[in-house]
Amino acid sequence: MSKEILVNAASRETRIAVLDDRQLVELRVEREEPVVGNVYKGRVENVLPGMDAAFVDIGLERNAFLYVADILPEALEQGDEEDEDVEDDLQSAEPDSHDEVDEDEVAAAIEERIRSGEDDGGDLVAEANALLAEAHAAGYDRSLDEEDLDIALDSVENAHVSGYQDDEATALDSADEVEEASSEDQDVENDLQTGTAQPKTPARPDRQARQDRRPQRRPMRGRGYRRQIPIQELVQTRQELVVQVVKGPRGTKGSRVSTRMSFPGRYLVLMPDANNVGVSRKIEDARERDRLKRIVDKFRQQGFGIIVRTEAEGKRASELYQDYLMLVETWVQIQHNAKTTPAPGIIHQDMSLIYTIIRDAFGSDVDKLILDSPEDFARAHEIVSKISPELTDRIHLYDGLKPMFEHYRIEEDIERLLRRKVWLRSGGYLVVDQTEALTSIDINTGKFTGSTGLTETILQTNMEATGEIARQLRLRDIGGMIILDFIDMDNPRDKKLVTDTLVKALKNDRSRTKISSISPLGLIEMTRKRTKETVDVALTDICPYCHGLGRVSSAETVSMTVERYVTKLSTTVNSEAILILAHPDVAAQLIGAEGEDIERLEHTLRRAIYVRAQPNWHVEKFEVEPGTMAKIEQAYPLPRRGTVIECAAIKNVLSPPPWATAHLQGGYQLDIMNAAKFVGQNIRVRLRTVGRSLAIGESLQTGGKPGDQRGGKGQDKGRGPRTPAGTAA
Repeated sequence: MSKEILVNAASRETRIAVLDDRQLVELRVEREEPVVGNVYKGRVENVLPGMDAAFVDIGLERNAFLYVADILPEALEQGDEEDEDVEDDLQSAEPDSHDEVDEDEVAAAIEERIRSGEDDGGDLVAEANALLAEAHAAGYDRSLDEEDLDIALDSVENAHVSGYQDDEATALDSADEVEEASSEDQDVENDLQTGTAQPKTPARPDRQARQDRRPQRRPMRGRGYRRQIPIQELVQTRQELVVQVVKGPRGTKGSRVSTRMSFPGRYLVLMPDANNVGVSRKIEDARERDRLKRIVDKFRQQGFGIIVRTEAEGKRASELYQDYLMLVETWVQIQHNAKTTPAPGIIHQDMSLIYTIIRDAFGSDVDKLILDSPEDFARAHEIVSKISPELTDRIHLYDGLKPMFEHYRIEEDIERLLRRKVWLRSGGYLVVDQTEALTSIDINTGKFTGSTGLTETILQTNMEATGEIARQLRLRDIGGMIILDFIDMDNPRDKKLVTDTLVKALKNDRSRTKISSISPLGLIEMTRKRTKETVDVALTDICPYCHGLGRVSSAETVSMTVERYVTKLSTTVNSEAILILAHPDVAAQLIGAEGEDIERLEHTLRRAIYVRAQPNWHVEKFEVEPGTMAKIEQAYPLPRRGTVIECAAIKNVLSPPPWATAHLQGGYQLDIMNAAKFVGQNIRVRLRTVGRSLAIGESLQTGGKPGDQRGGKGQDKGRGPRTPAGTAA
């Protein structure tokens, strides 16, 4: 399977598309500077004990949300010590013996790289020696109290806060790895505390001896512990905090922040407020996992938690170590900026979009990274040559005549992904409905009739749907709770086959998913980590007419609303006439077939009523104006009976063929006999009768399309046109 990443850069927008075998599977649209991953110095504006949360002003449009379990008490205590000098502590601290850097292993890795011909040796050795010297001089120790990492940056945490449904949030693949690795460590730690842990394999003597020399770890005090502390004991109004955005603003909600920091690099994720080592579960080889843990444990300083990312698989110690030093330098700079930056203000901004793409998505599994901007192409080459030089030949500049997304037919896919209905190749289809609480996906056979039997037809449709569902979830970036309504299957083996196929289809999804088995009703409940706004939210606005409902009132319903409004108005306003302006379909419903309904309403209200169509109005819009007959007819003059006019014939929504309709100047409605076959054409009509809201005419046109006059020649035989109310002499 070939995998390509396309980056389309414009002055006000950057779009990133991921293609598997030339099929669009992921789309990311950036129109503003992303805030997820940024670190801010904020000021607490409100503390709400009833919500176990606080709102923090970090300098953005809306205050950020801080949940009680996302607050580190130790970090707050340290943050209050304004006279503490971080740089002095770093220079004077001495690393523990088991955390010292293994210079021999780093040097051996460098020599191996030189022998393999990947580097000429000089620059790399000099750089590595300088980094080693700098590391030993600084020590990179920290004065924070040691605390075990009990949960990762973006683990699932339902805060049950009104208006802030807490779904899993992150914008980086690294967060999945953080959560997987740290949750694995947490399970082991909990088992150790309760005495229920069962080792998978006996520990080697040398490894056991090394573990015995390490300091005893304290019992865990994580989010569950902090959740029991009242929020008012952790933060106070006007208090200044250093926080990181873990979830960007969405809709009317502000960003979500945490005092627990996490900084992803190319191969590692650094967590300054943790003290453990984890490896992404996506690295499945046990020996490789153990090798990576041992390498990282040799240079990791006390008080730093590290998660090894998937991209680190097979990498040398020197490469991991350089990534580690870069992340530590970032943290040191953040601590320095926190002392000098007034609140609210930003103290660390995440890397540029191009760097983020390369860091988190451009790996050995990607065949091509194609950019259409020469500046971004040069920048990408510069970055990759430093962090993954073996991938530089996979970066390409698009210079075709057509726009890149048009050339790869991505524009068509973007237009289709905004649709509610998604067609399958067999003829079946999916219906995707997104609501505030959940997303439902309904599977239907549609045009697919199968060939062998109903059971096989249902199974084939459901099997095909699993792959498209996985693609749509990634493509639309749908997160939260998802309900899949498969077509009912009776055979348990078929149900298991569909479930297993869905799990396999979701394996390539970077966002974490959890899937239940098929219920007796044919439903699968699943969750998918929400990383940011869905693509349709990013590209569209809520309809100003239906307000997101997806439906509007029918013309008949609106006409009944207008009629009730006019009836009520006639009891309070003493006027001889009423003017109604409405959408053409609503006007036709008010007037009725051949003017029957408007005539009845006039007799009931004892008022002269004038209805005029407004073609450009929304179907739900209408206006009612009381007045005199003279003034209304002066503003909207009536045509004269017997006049021959030219008009455009349209379909009559109430009367069947051979009737047609036209609208004259001012929105005056004209019903035309024997004109159904001329719909869509300009025809000549003689006005036979003229009323206040409706005229009836007869077509003078000859010819037309045969068969268009559906109803037959004798349909209205012996029936002449009615005389509309308010007929002119």
